[in-house]
Amino acid sequence: MGGLRTWALAVLLPVPAAAEDPLRLIPDCAGRYSATVEHLWLVDGAAADRAALRRGQFLDLIAALPGDDRAALHRRVEAKAAQRALLDRGLFGPDPGATRRAMALLAVCDRLLASG
Repeated sequence: MGGLRTWALAVLLPVPAAAEDPLRLIPDCAGRYSATVEHLWLVDGAAADRAALRRGQFLDLIAALPGDDRAALHRRVEAKAAQRALLDRGLFGPDPGATRRAMALLAVCDRLLASG
């Protein structure tokens, strides 16, 4: 039953609100884009290159962030795992809506860069 609860939490997690602290969101976005780049290597090489550029922008921002590098790395790894799970479920699993949720998370990241 634990696996089912974990899956349900991952599926039902809300998209971050626009009001979320951008300094905390930057490592999340780097992780999301890292997972997306790897995913796109499977399905669309040109899109993978564009996503890699976006990931690079977030990595540059992380380098400029004050504070604990380990905390940022932890957030990045956690976000990458969550994004990968969504993308895998959307491509290989029974949940085509997972891909939409993954893209919605990237849209939050894109708005963060556009607002800067």
